[in-house]
Amino acid sequence: MVRIDDYRDKVVGLRPVYTNCGNNTEILLDSGEVLLDERGLKAVQRSLAQSYAIDLNAQRRNLEQRLNKKGALPFYLSESRVFVPFKMRRALADHDMVYGFVDVRYLKIEAEKGKSCRALLTSGQAMEILSNPDTANRSKDLGKALLEELQKSADLDEEYAVATARFLIRTLKSINLTRQAVK
Repeated sequence: MVRIDDYRDKVVGLRPVYTNCGNNTEILLDSGEVLLDERGLKAVQRSLAQSYAIDLNAQRRNLEQRLNKKGALPFYLSESRVFVPFKMRRALADHDMVYGFVDVRYLKIEAEKGKSCRALLTSGQAMEILSNPDTANRSKDLGKALLEELQKSADLDEEYAVATARFLIRTLKSINLTRQAVK
């Protein structure tokens, strides 16, 4: 069985697939390699998030409120890794996952004749998307907007940490100067 922990920083996509073994997941890596995990997509997604100590259920509730949206939502592993959902297969049984996820930084949507489109990854993989191009592009745009918001928030956190460190350094210097003056 594939250990997602061994590849977690290289994952750029998760795609639900049916194989002879049943409901499985393809794990797409930034190198272009594709691994097959014999678990369903939700289990693989949960394992990937757990390797980063992320509670996907809590994240989802937060995103539903922030985005005022339900249904297929992106998920993120850090301020620079947002995965957007795309319908990638038709379900053969109830409760089968039809959505896969792609890291928005590696993604380009290519519209084909008719109403289908493909997700092209900068790592070389291509996947059929079973949504129309407008829906696929809206999902991609939502993921990009979330990515920008997360990066701004991280920048603000970093600025706050730097300002706090500067304050502490000034305070320690002041204490040191006061001690030297007392001697």
